[in-house]
Amino acid sequence: MSTRRAGGLWPAAVLVVATAAASVIAAPVATPPAASSGVLVVDGDAQAGAPPDTCPGDGSEASPFRSLQCAFESGLLREGTTLHLRDAASPYEGASTAGLMMPRSVTIEPEPGHAPIVVGPLVLSGASDWIIRDLVFDGSGGDAPPGAAIQVVTAGNPISGPSIEGVTIRDWPGHGIELRGSSGEQVTSSSVVGNRIERARDVGIWVQDAPWTRVRNNEISELGCASSTFTLCDECGMDQCAPCGDCLGVQAPECTATSEHGYGGQAGIRVLGESSQVELRGNSIHDFHDDACGADGTRTAGIFITGAGALDGRIERNLIERIAPGNPDNGYGILMFQSASGWTIDHNVLASIGHCGLCEGDPLFYGSRQSRWLRNTVIDVEGPAIDLRWAAEVEIWGTLVADARGGPVRVWPEGTDQAPDLDHNLYWPGEGDALAWGWGDEAASSLPDWQTACGCDAASEHGDPRLRSTPPLDPTPGPTSAAVDLGPLVEGEPFYGEAPDAGALEPTRVLDAGIDVNARSFVRVETNGNLLDVAGCVGFSVEAGGEDWPLRSCSAQAGEILIELVDPAPEGVAATLRYVGRTVMEPAGIGGWLGATLRDFEIAVSNPGGSSSGDTGDTGDDGNGGSTHYDYSGDDDLGYDDGRFGGCDCRGGDAGSRGGPGWALLLLLAWPRRRRPRAPRRG
Repeated sequence: MSTRRAGGLWPAAVLVVATAAASVIAAPVATPPAASSGVLVVDGDAQAGAPPDTCPGDGSEASPFRSLQCAFESGLLREGTTLHLRDAASPYEGASTAGLMMPRSVTIEPEPGHAPIVVGPLVLSGASDWIIRDLVFDGSGGDAPPGAAIQVVTAGNPISGPSIEGVTIRDWPGHGIELRGSSGEQVTSSSVVGNRIERARDVGIWVQDAPWTRVRNNEISELGCASSTFTLCDECGMDQCAPCGDCLGVQAPECTATSEHGYGGQAGIRVLGESSQVELRGNSIHDFHDDACGADGTRTAGIFITGAGALDGRIERNLIERIAPGNPDNGYGILMFQSASGWTIDHNVLASIGHCGLCEGDPLFYGSRQSRWLRNTVIDVEGPAIDLRWAAEVEIWGTLVADARGGPVRVWPEGTDQAPDLDHNLYWPGEGDALAWGWGDEAASSLPDWQTACGCDAASEHGDPRLRSTPPLDPTPGPTSAAVDLGPLVEGEPFYGEAPDAGALEPTRVLDAGIDVNARSFVRVETNGNLLDVAGCVGFSVEAGGEDWPLRSCSAQAGEILIELVDPAPEGVAATLRYVGRTVMEPAGIGGWLGATLRDFEIAVSNPGGSSSGDTGDTGDDGNGGSTHYDYSGDDDLGYDDGRFGGCDCRGGDAGSRGGPGWALLLLLAWPRRRRPRAPRRG
């Protein structure tokens, strides 16, 4: 799944030669021999007769460079140059700009119609506004050296604007992508969009000292583990590690580093250092195995934010699945560490996680400060869904928790100067799970007991969200479930209905259906949501008198579904509209593609002159004259297992998996931007 930069090639490089100088110098003035478009060509099969350690060629069509390194060292790159890589019999080695004076705004991409393979790391040192697009880095041959496949680093001065788009990295022995600045030399305003990282090692995307970075719509899966050593403040005692520091940051006088501990694990995206205003949006992170690499402990996380300098960022609409599943001692969905402060974490879906879904700190490290967790969904966790250790001034609102075998929430209040604020959350256990909240070493077995113990969660509920229990994953609550209208009111946030629903997804409610009296071949279905267009009429049927009326076409636009009949509907005939399936979706764009699905329903179709057919079963009054029956059969007992996530083989090796870039762009553009009056935020 890739996202491509819109527009054509960058402006051509232009070499201006002063007329006066030309009149004095008798020798001809050398100009770059490349075509006027500013494109230089790299062809690994060219210059076959030249000695291996030489760099013949000038980048022209007639005389391409033989390697990326030759292109870097040629002196022919200008601002706006594009380097086109062609297919070659042997994969391309890596290349580095270290020690070279590089212009701004250089693009590296395959030549149209080509799919070159790179087997060595690409290091961009001191290169601002460079674009790396649509390349494939493959370490499966075992020859790739250690280090990140793509590394962007500073070289004596800050750099800005690098962009990595649509790249595939697979079987790599190191990190996938690194943006690595330093406290005095930052990498700013970077963009990492639409990349696919499979079976890299340790970290998929590493963001260090890189403020204003956008990490969007990437897919990271099956990372291999690596081990690290942490120096800890054991001498302080567990009760004091939070206020005195963990000996990786500022230490209080009484805090002494006394021991080292080894940890193994992986992190899909890691943000650290002076990395403020980072945005992590629409990423899909999945299938991290529980492997300690021989270390004493494990720490495997989908998203890992650490350090006081990593502040005021946003983590939204990410899909995180199967992170060390089944292990109550390892596996973190989103993990906040070491006073990372001011983050907003909203509309994420986390499913099949080991230790915890939403995690602030762990037994050895303290959590964040002043972070807001809003409308996230956590499903199928071996430990607690929400685990808070020494996290101060944290708000957790509108969370949907289902099937957390370690309890919905566990709070460790030691070392915090302000207890967390939880409210408007929905808690529902899976089959056989104990519904228990934890406050320190105390356990509360009921929601009222928990509300008393923590002095919070007054507007939260223990209720059934009516999630689908059959594969594939669908975290859409039922349109008449306990999740509806339970969420908090937040200024500027779009929602359907009277108030936001608990969890990351807003289920669409069907309000009314009727024959268009001015065009009787059309059935108009009114909803309270914003739907993506539908592909055909899969799942829809209109029945009257025991027979289905043939359908010609179906479409959706904003809040209306339009169904065209083959023949005009006769006046006064009672009809019923039914829908069964998962093809109709609203454009939330969780993980770059997932939205709330339209739930199975049945509704009478108004047809002037006739009577309505009766509904059966429980109905929900949708407040607009319609009465819709939603089929929740089989959804009461969650019973999740790995098979729940295996029903849709959407992650194939083709570039168009899960709809491709056009689908992802549609999801982003179609998200509703309605504004409604909001109640003031609680102080």
